[in-house]
Amino acid sequence: MTMVQEIPVRSGPSIPRGAELPLLTDPSESDLVAMVRAQQPVLIEGLFRGQPIAQLATLEGFARRFGDLRLTLSQEYAYNEYESMRRSLGTKKMTLAEYRRFVHDDPRTPWMCVEGKLPDGVRALLEVPSAYERVGDPDDAVRFRFFLGNPGNCASFHFDADMRSVILHQIFGRKTVVLVPPAQSRKMLPVMNFSGWMVQEMDDEERAAFVAFAGARMAVLRPEQTLFIPTGW
Repeated sequence: MTMVQEIPVRSGPSIPRGAELPLLTDPSESDLVAMVRAQQPVLIEGLFRGQPIAQLATLEGFARRFGDLRLTLSQEYAYNEYESMRRSLGTKKMTLAEYRRFVHDDPRTPWMCVEGKLPDGVRALLEVPSAYERVGDPDDAVRFRFFLGNPGNCASFHFDADMRSVILHQIFGRKTVVLVPPAQSRKMLPVMNFSGWMVQEMDDEERAAFVAFAGARMAVLRPEQTLFIPTGW
């Protein structure tokens, strides 16, 4: 098992040479089946091309349609897990429009929507390729989750205990993702299912050194791009 880190950004950090992910453009069904079976991370363009979800590629466009969307906010993974051992952590509830005003007033807030249920109105705008239904455990039904965060927030290095493969689709905004292969797990300074490494605190030189040390791969997800994260990464 190893870990992934996700960082919403205004402008992504530079990606060290050799850490780039392979790019798959306008994949066919057979391309997707081969990708899932290979179990290697891939950056995808055009997975939902031509579907209604592609019309929401800006925050403004998304907010016009879903401004009254109700969000449940919490603080990022590592903080949430560590602090919950000491005290009960609450949540905040507000609409998307209210959250935008909240972030405007407090740009560095740690509050964000983490693994919320994908709203039905958003789910209706995309169709998941059947490759994800036909490869893997027949009982492993597809689940949909929704993330929304302000620039500078992040999900610290972690692995998912359910050990599912993930397709991470960027509707709007940008997010830097750092993946470390399972063979390098022992280098990750593990604490529960988290890590002692904080890539978001590193400068470009430190990040390049970490990537070389851990054999990490990086991508900056942009609107309409999708990242395939295999089981165990």
